[in-house]
Amino acid sequence: MKRTFVIALAILFLLTACQATPDAPIVVQKDMEQMIEKAQKTPINTETMPDDGERYPLLSRLGAPERYTADITPVGERLTMDIDAMVRVPEAEAMPIAQVRPIQFTQEVVSAFFDRFRGGVTLYDTTPSGFNKAWLEKNILRCMSRVNESTGREREKAQKMLDFLEAELAAIPDDPAKMISDGTLREMIISTNKPDIGRYMGVSAVEKPFAASDESYGRSFSVRNDPLRMAYDDESVDWGEEIGASLSYNRGSRINDGGAKEIYTLLLDESVVPEQAKDSLTITPSEARALVESTISALPVSLKTDSVFLLERHYYLTETVNGETQTIYDVLSDEPPRCIYIVTLGQSVGGIPCRNVLEANANNFKTETSLTPSWFYERIKCVVSDEGIESFSWRAPMEITEIITENANLLPFSEIASIAMRMLPVIYGGYVHGDDDLLRATLSIDRIQLELQRVTEENAIEYGLVIPVWNFYGEYVSEYEWATFSSTPPYDLPGALLTINAVDGSVIDPQKGY
Repeated sequence: MKRTFVIALAILFLLTACQATPDAPIVVQKDMEQMIEKAQKTPINTETMPDDGERYPLLSRLGAPERYTADITPVGERLTMDIDAMVRVPEAEAMPIAQVRPIQFTQEVVSAFFDRFRGGVTLYDTTPSGFNKAWLEKNILRCMSRVNESTGREREKAQKMLDFLEAELAAIPDDPAKMISDGTLREMIISTNKPDIGRYMGVSAVEKPFAASDESYGRSFSVRNDPLRMAYDDESVDWGEEIGASLSYNRGSRINDGGAKEIYTLLLDESVVPEQAKDSLTITPSEARALVESTISALPVSLKTDSVFLLERHYYLTETVNGETQTIYDVLSDEPPRCIYIVTLGQSVGGIPCRNVLEANANNFKTETSLTPSWFYERIKCVVSDEGIESFSWRAPMEITEIITENANLLPFSEIASIAMRMLPVIYGGYVHGDDDLLRATLSIDRIQLELQRVTEENAIEYGLVIPVWNFYGEYVSEYEWATFSSTPPYDLPGALLTINAVDGSVIDPQKGY
């Protein structure tokens, strides 16, 4: 089976629209079979075992230092670049390559998660659109106003929506006992705004089915099995086919209420509570990890915990004006930050978790005539506090269909570092060169990590490969007269600034998926 496997230059998704694209993206084409053949060659093993070689044998095999520093010669005077990074590898003797495919959640998996997370609390089914009685009543009044105030096509659309919402409301049983959910997948409605688009199989259950629309629904559990896989009759649908089911649980404690500045920190020492979190947490990061591992151990899934992050929520100042509370988003209050742990998980491939790709959504790129299908990256994370698991989310589950090799032949670290030293100035120098309004930019790499990551062949969503990659983490900051932008997302975990195929040295574009 001959297929062309393209490895494209990474152009960071998180950079703002103010920054120009490099003039000529560099594309390195590789044949999939050639890459796999290279990966299956006898692995190198020429370096001297370091002191911690028994725990991290890959450090020895690849000649990787525990810390790597380098000065990078930038392109132009406005760009400063440096690497002062810890080098991290899995506690494993080898890195595998596996073939994977997207799957949906089976009833067995859904039922197991439903029973495990609800913790004996009774949950009730919402309507097929996913909302409760109070929300429907509130929006029915809004639709009535739109019907009365509009004419023509707009009035027809408002009346159609009103009819749909009233039918949803009428279907809610008066007796809550008839709404008790057992986690069984049922037909759900994709969109209330366009109710005729289609249906999907899922679950939507809450602890408080009659709560007011502005109140917490308590515990909630939901599943969406590939809601966008079907063909649509509605010509107004403007998205392409998207592959990626989802499953989520929330304890309903509302730990994220209120405007706040969020800071994410990867915790390297998991044995102690971080100093800045001692007002919020008493459990250690390792205890949070153990809780997550215990929770998933009895479930019919093959997941493995990956990293533990600390999330600090520093709240913004609020003020009351005319009886309404307003948030001042550029001033922090004196309120101490609220801290929680975020434990990331991945599909276990040879005992190593597959990485959550956080800096891109999917291999989704448009053509002139259509929208090509998208396969979301698998993302799994669990939020933990002293009270236990606050939330769990799993998007785009995948299944391992074949282990191509258990011990991939990888390039030595020196070659990976050399590629990075060449490519970082090209990528980020291109942004600086094409942006006349930029005052200055700084690129800092503080972590280099060997991980497993899913890639796909161009235009193929039926299967993908999980391969070893080197990810370079840090921050790219661009300064303008009117604002300063950072590559670090304000409300999500940090993503990689550069991803290099550990087998052949090609640069991977996570946004495209290959």
